[in-house]
Amino acid sequence: MSRDVIQIISAKRTDLEIQLALQCAPVLTGIKISNLFSTEAGNRAQVIELLDFAGISYHMMYEQDHTVIFLLYRQKELNKYLRKRQVKKFLRKMGYSQIDLEQFLDDIAIAYTSYMIMKEGFPHELGVVLGYPVSDVEGFIQHQGRNYQYSGYWKVYKNVDAAKQIFLQFEEAREQLIRMVAAGWGMADILTIYN
Repeated sequence: MSRDVIQIISAKRTDLEIQLALQCAPVLTGIKISNLFSTEAGNRAQVIELLDFAGISYHMMYEQDHTVIFLLYRQKELNKYLRKRQVKKFLRKMGYSQIDLEQFLDDIAIAYTSYMIMKEGFPHELGVVLGYPVSDVEGFIQHQGRNYQYSGYWKVYKNVDAAKQIFLQFEEAREQLIRMVAAGWGMADILTIYN
C-alpha cells in the first residue's frame, strides 16, 4: 500500500469502513467470492445491516470475548465455485458428499470455532470457500504450510504468475476502496456501485 494512502487513512478514519476496505475489498468489489472479516463484537449489528443493504451474504464463523469473525460471500459465485469438478473432488476427499451451502458453512463454522479455541485441526476446506485454488490448498496440506513458491493472500504452490496477477487485483481493489472511504464516501454508497 502506498504511503499517501496510509496517510489518508490516518487523517480520516471511520474504523468499521476502513476495516471493511482493508480486509474485504476484493469481495466487496466483486473480484473475489468470499473473505473473512474480523471486527469487534460491538460492530455486529452495523456489519449485518450494511451487508443486508449491499446484497452481500454473510455467515458467522466465530465469536469469542470481544471479537466476531464473519465470512462475507457472494452466494451465486460461491455456489458456482463449489460445484467445479476439482473443488467437488477435493471436498469429497475432505468428507463432504453433498454441498448444501448453509449446512456446509455451518459445518465449517463449527470446525473453525473448534480450531480457534483449541488451536488444532484447522479446517482446510475453508481455503476453497475463500476461493483459493484447490492445487494451493492441497499443496498447503501436503507440505504443512512449508515449501511454497510464493506467499500473498494465500501460500502458492502452483501457477505463481496467475496468483501474482490475482494478488495485484486484490491490492488495487483495496487501495481504491480505501481512497473512496478517505474521500468521504460511505461504505453503503460504495457497495451500491459494486453491486
